[in-house]
Amino acid sequence: DALVYLRVPKGYVPKDAEESRLLKRLGNRAALRLNKSIYGLKQSANIWMNTFTKTLFSLKFKQTHSESCIFHLRRNERPIIIALYVDDLLGPVKMCLGLEITKNKYNEYSISQKNYIRGLREKFQLQNKVSSKVRVPLSTSLKLFDTTTDRVDSSIYRSLIGSILYVSVATRPDISQAISALASFSNEPRTQHIEA
Repeated sequence: DALVYLRVPKGYVPKDAEESRLLKRLGNRAALRLNKSIYGLKQSANIWMNTFTKTLFSLKFKQTHSESCIFHLRRNERPIIIALYVDDLLGPVKMCLGLEITKNKYNEYSISQKNYIRGLREKFQLQNKVSSKVRVPLSTSLKLFDTTTDRVDSSIYRSLIGSILYVSVATRPDISQAISALASFSNEPRTQHIEA
């Protein structure tokens, strides 16, 4: 922590006669030293995080190695997970970073990206080109190396592949192999790659 001083705000009431005399004598040069962090200082977020972390550690929570803002604890064979976003606790979460989070009657959580995927179908105009049921793994009858079909815009194709890679990393690891195979056609994509 660094020492932080601020100008005496208008309306400040001195705590005693001695402080009153000192403020009058110093006039505009008077300053107050902060004893605690206040919102808006550069150090505030760090001080808040350190205080919050110490509190959770005292309650036996552990910090994840991969993400320092996620804490976990097992109590009675049930996991408790606390996610911290900036300086707000994520309470009952329904949506986070495009992930839809739902809890069933057994208090089990699931993560999906149905709306994100629907949005991709609309953005890339795939409603009539692609079946709503994804074939995983890729069908062996697909002719991915056929160069007689029409080419498609490679920048749009790469954008689509990147978007689907995000889905495969976040919620659908089962499509990773298929999307990886399709990504290899990013330089010269054709209609069968879009339809796959």
